Amino acid sequence: MEKKAEVIIIGAGPAGSTAATVLARRNFDILLIDKCQFPRDKVCGGVLTAKSMKLLEKIHPGVVFSLNLKPITKVSFGYPGTERKNESITYIYKKPLFYVATRKELDNALMENALRNGAKYENDAIIRIERLDDGFICHGRSGNTYSAPYVVIAAGVFGHNLLENTSKISYSIAYKAQTASVPITTATINFHDFGYTWILPGKGFFNVGIGSYDNSLTYADAENIVKKLFNFPIGKLNAAPLPMFDKTISVDLNNMVPGCLFVGDSGGFVDPWTGEGISFAMETGFCSAKAIIEKGGDRLKVNDDFLGRIRRIGIHLQIAGILREKLTTTLPERFDLLSDIRMAKLLYVYLNGYLKGIDRLMIKGFFFQGVKGIETR
Repeated sequence: MEKKAEVIIIGAGPAGSTAATVLARRNFDILLIDKCQFPRDKVCGGVLTAKSMKLLEKIHPGVVFSLNLKPITKVSFGYPGTERKNESITYIYKKPLFYVATRKELDNALMENALRNGAKYENDAIIRIERLDDGFICHGRSGNTYSAPYVVIAAGVFGHNLLENTSKISYSIAYKAQTASVPITTATINFHDFGYTWILPGKGFFNVGIGSYDNSLTYADAENIVKKLFNFPIGKLNAAPLPMFDKTISVDLNNMVPGCLFVGDSGGFVDPWTGEGISFAMETGFCSAKAIIEKGGDRLKVNDDFLGRIRRIGIHLQIAGILREKLTTTLPERFDLLSDIRMAKLLYVYLNGYLKGIDRLMIKGFFFQGVKGIETR
């Protein structure tokens, strides 16, 4: 069976559901396709920064009030794999540094909002996209086909495999487990030689995770490390790839085929330093919809318009990559720097806006007055 639409969106996560919502509000015939039945969970810390909260209020008004969000005003850092294994530095903020949500609840709420605004939903796994002169045919595992002049790919790290191309996104690996809440109110980020671990408290739950900056961390190694590091019972670890942002690849993908846009993880839009991707998913989903709305008469111009709209995201993620490389490689020797209140200020400014340059970050951090204190142990 063939189903037709004006725009097909593959993937109903924050990127796909945001694009679907914006387009449906403008009366586009939208078909939102996902391989999973909702609600479903995803390997993710579930961190909602101020950027994410602003986008939720702008694009999905009302949704934020339906979510059980845990505000985080305290975040602790450590480096347990070194001689500093018993040391930690905790930043305390006057306002939340971020909020913690479950992806199961968040993604379901965003998908339902897209449907309320007029998008149609299809539960199917797209296995191949066929290019036509005037659009695309998406082939589902069910045997159904779906055709449209425009396709937005929001299908995770390997979404680029749906089209034949030579641009491949590099990725790292993260593992997450979620379990019942314990009396933890401080978010904890620990650095290790292999990467990082996290503990993020939510409302009625907490999630722990472990990740590396490449894809060398095996499931068995991750499981053993988690058992050694955390002195409380956790659930089963689940694994997922995280894209490593590369400007050239992200641009190449979105220049590859007129009328086909890659957003969220499929376009590589994840912070290479913090691993945060929800805000970039929603922002790129929003930009893809605006490009189709504004330039929908010319498929080539749609791609150009989209790339222009996401330019500030690309600049931010490039700077993030530089910061990660410089700071993480020297952190064991320079861990004391984290006890400087200026670092606490920079972290807040970094997470809650888009970087235009290191100098801008330093200036905004200098004037930021939202740090309540720093505790060291």
